[in-house]
Amino acid sequence: MLHALILVSLARPATIDVRVDALALPHAQTEQLHGELMTRLVEEGHAVGSTAAVVVRLTGGGDVVHVEVAHGSAIRTRDVRGQGAVLRLAVIHAAIELLASLEEIRVDPDPALAAAPERAVVVEVDEAAQVHAAPTIAAVVDAGWVVTPAADGATRKVCIGDRDGRPTLAVVAIEATCGDGAPVDALGPEVAVALRVSSIEAAPVAEAESEPVPVPVPVPVPVAAPRVDAPRPGPIAAPRWSGALGVALGVQARLRSVEPLVLVHGDARHDSGAWITARIATAPSVATDVRVADTFVTAGAGYGRALARRLRLEAALAGGVVVHGFRVAGDRGARVDPTLELPIAASVALGRRVELVLAALGGVSTRARSHVRGDRVLWSRDRWRIAGTLGVNVTFGGKLRRASSAGGR
Repeated sequence: MLHALILVSLARPATIDVRVDALALPHAQTEQLHGELMTRLVEEGHAVGSTAAVVVRLTGGGDVVHVEVAHGSAIRTRDVRGQGAVLRLAVIHAAIELLASLEEIRVDPDPALAAAPERAVVVEVDEAAQVHAAPTIAAVVDAGWVVTPAADGATRKVCIGDRDGRPTLAVVAIEATCGDGAPVDALGPEVAVALRVSSIEAAPVAEAESEPVPVPVPVPVPVAAPRVDAPRPGPIAAPRWSGALGVALGVQARLRSVEPLVLVHGDARHDSGAWITARIATAPSVATDVRVADTFVTAGAGYGRALARRLRLEAALAGGVVVHGFRVAGDRGARVDPTLELPIAASVALGRRVELVLAALGGVSTRARSHVRGDRVLWSRDRWRIAGTLGVNVTFGGKLRRASSAGGR
């Protein structure tokens, strides 16, 4: 007995386009996630197709996948973590929850189906052949069709069955009842070829009122053969760079003196976690007989790791120079010394492009500096320093900022 794979929704949601071509996961896991996500969306009452007004995009890879749902200017994002089946399940749940937060995607009629109603199909699957539902839906969508959550509005029905442990496939008119289909050895990308060479496009609805039209077993398609009407996803995208600009205020302590600190920095970030930073900080000192401003110009590289969805910890090693500018009783000048510093920062995402950053810094210069008049020390600083700052980062470039990415310095 066949049963419907699809759950009927009360309101017809817009067709969903699921894109995973920039997902840096093993190919087999990517294909499995693609099919499972589309199958679950259909079960939840969504139509899925290769072109749609609503896009679910999966990027990233490894243990973290970035889920983005976009409908016009409305965008919802979430990062999920895990491995194997746990990661796939977390991605599916995140996509469904983000779609539910976009109330405006429920429209009637659906734009994709209204533009090409003859390209809508519904899928029915035998209980013993459930394992073949995901690859079949993925192949049907890849062939340019829209899989709808109910027979209402569909023009054809794709029947997946099981005969003695072998999957069967048939395409029938929407009014017909699923029966025995043609056995096939595997259901995967070949299903798309079977649908194209079958009579699904040519046969009028009236000619198939009860009997299914068996789909012939497809001839294997060479891997290198071009597919003009259904391009496959391209190569996995390499990790990308993005940038951040930040400003921070804090205090710096050297020996027994405390002074204000102003920091401006620019960073280049890589999706792998590595980053390059350039920093300029100034620490002014004002006394009765002396005016001093130490300016630290450094650059370096480091690494960051997400500790939670919106929290990230980073550390770097930077080197450069400290420019000691002074004016003492009419005498003025500047001295330059090499310096090293170790900034450590914890940043919290306030949005896709804004971060609040709490940072600490340890540094050392090659020498201490002091100004003396007679036996009186007017100003003195040790070569070691520690500092703390609170600042804001603005990110730009690359893809939209992940909620768990951060780069405060």
